[in-house]
Amino acid sequence: MSGRTWNPAYRQLSTRENRLPGSTTSAHTASVLIRRELPSDADTITAIHHDAFRASTPAGHEPVEPGLVVALRAGPAWIPQLSLVAEDSTGTVIGHV
Repeated sequence: MSGRTWNPAYRQLSTRENRLPGSTTSAHTASVLIRRELPSDADTITAIHHDAFRASTPAGHEPVEPGLVVALRAGPAWIPQLSLVAEDSTGTVIGHV
């Protein structure tokens, strides 16, 4: 860990607990892993962006955001270390930043 000491607070970043209003019982607990994008994630990332922006896209059109990410990835300004994905506990990519 490059000289850092373990801090239990970091674990809270990977676990989210949602409670029902007025309840002390957990309705759902989801763990996610944030990691760098791999070349094999590209198609999944495109699908994630398509699904995320589809509802706000006019009928009969495709969202532009997936193509924007593809174009950025292919360009000289792309910084791969800043392209992160969220993976669920089964290893499925469920988000992208």
